[in-house]
Amino acid sequence: ELLFEALRRDHAAKEPTNLLASMLVTGDRPVEALMKQFYLEALRYDRDCILSYAMLATQTPEAKTTKLLDGRVMSKRQLYLEVLRCNPHYTNAYATLGSLSFHGEKVTLGDGRVMSEQQMYIEALRC
Repeated sequence: ELLFEALRRDHAAKEPTNLLASMLVTGDRPVEALMKQFYLEALRYDRDCILSYAMLATQTPEAKTTKLLDGRVMSKRQLYLEVLRCNPHYTNAYATLGSLSFHGEKVTLGDGRVMSEQQMYIEALRC
């Protein structure tokens, strides 16, 4: 509770937010609900927090969605697309989007590129 209150009060805490998120991932694993809430709070103050989008994507099952605090409802795929919007060189996002794609399916990225499963894997290798 204190951590979330500190985040609510310190709207400029982008670097501390990323640091605290990293500590949650690499330290003792708290319950997933606490981690999810932390990542949602981090996005409230930094919509470009790649770590938060990536971690929410890993926690979101393929057939489910995650509701962000700003009201957006996002699937696993949409969360990884947000990662790429923030950082178009994030290798894991391309590889995961490739694995989420059905054979022959094309995915439109935020920058307008349309990529097949194979193209996403190739892009992951380029990054």
